Amino acid sequence: MLAGMPPIIPGGKIDPAMLPTSLGVTRELEPHYRKLKAEEEKLRHELDAKQDKLRQGLVVWDRLELESKAWKTRVDFNEQSMMGLTEGPA
Repeated sequence: MLAGMPPIIPGGKIDPAMLPTSLGVTRELEPHYRKLKAEEEKLRHELDAKQDKLRQGLVVWDRLELESKAWKTRVDFNEQSMMGLTEGPA
C-alpha cells in the first residue's frame, strides 16, 4: 500500500508528475484546468476587492446615519427650547 503512495517532496509541494492524478484530471485536460483555476483565482480576488469596497461604504453609511440622527435630536431639542422661550410668562 505504501508503494503506491507518491514520494514526499520537501516544502509540502505536490509532485508535478502526480498532479493530474491528484487533481482528478487527465493530462489532456490539465492546461484547460489550470486556466480555469487561474481565472477562478482572479475572479475571487476581484470579488474580495468589491466586497471590501462595499463593506467600507456601508461603514461610512452607518456612521453618517448615526450623525444624522444625532443632529435631528439636537434640532428637535433646540426647537423645543425655542418654543418654551417664546411661550414664556406672558
